[in-house]
Amino acid sequence: MKSADLSNLAGFQEVEHTADWAYRVWGQNLTQLFIQAAIALYYLADVQLTSESSITRKI
Repeated sequence: MKSADLSNLAGFQEVEHTADWAYRVWGQNLTQLFIQAAIALYYLADVQLTSESSITRKI
């Protein structure tokens, strides 16, 4: 679990919950808030992203 350090300007904290995932998210603005929410979701789902994971298609 990522610890909550509220002195950071952006981040997330997992919240103990018996039925599902829950987390608190904070950021400096709405964009950072959404970014942190996505990071938290990927973290809780244990998704490993790499810089080479993009798919490019020429149409």
